[in-house]
Amino acid sequence: MAVALVALSLNLAGIAYAATGGNFILGHKNTAGKTTTLIGTGAKGAALSVTNDTPGHPAVAFHAFGTAQPFTVTSSTTVSDLSADLLDGLSSSAFQKSSDLVPMDSVVSFGQTKSWDVGPYITLYADCSGTSGNDTFTQRLLNNAPTAGQWTSGEIAAVGATNPGTSETHGGSAGSGQDTQISKETNPSSSTLVGPAVWANVIWRDNSGEVVTAEYSAIAYANYCEITGTLTRAT
Repeated sequence: MAVALVALSLNLAGIAYAATGGNFILGHKNTAGKTTTLIGTGAKGAALSVTNDTPGHPAVAFHAFGTAQPFTVTSSTTVSDLSADLLDGLSSSAFQKSSDLVPMDSVVSFGQTKSWDVGPYITLYADCSGTSGNDTFTQRLLNNAPTAGQWTSGEIAAVGATNPGTSETHGGSAGSGQDTQISKETNPSSSTLVGPAVWANVIWRDNSGEVVTAEYSAIAYANYCEITGTLTRAT
């Protein structure tokens, strides 16, 4: 009786109750020296349901010390309506998809590579190089979509220092994670001359429903290429 009265007085005083092997005392702080396991046998719903009917307060709180995980799961199934503010220390805004309309105004020096992302899957690269008075503009399209796709490119080289006007059509395919490229020589015969402009219209389509169009011009100078245009994803 004396032991029971002491235990009762400790509980009423808010002292933690050592519940290892005993009962879980509601409304009081319980402690256990071993893992407590609840197994719902034949339960048609959740094995444990916790509700807090006090507005503005959570139903469950998890506390862990140091770098320990606050809780673990054994399933990769998506939990409906579960959202998180951080993923690997990054806010959700860091994972927003790229814009559906991307300006391509840029200067690409010889030996440099510029890239533009549109939508969640497509990246367009531009390289500029020059040897022996010949400037070369290279475009590469990287497909990060889950399926393969096809692209076509219509190009016109305007009349420059030595080049006649020409019209060309290119095309190619790229599997998921692959890129494809074409090169266009924009040839000034002298480093002091401005080479012809290349007007390009690139259209990409893949089986996931992505349709991307790049419309731009690239002008070769003595030591760089200047690109102006837009990269657009149909929505």
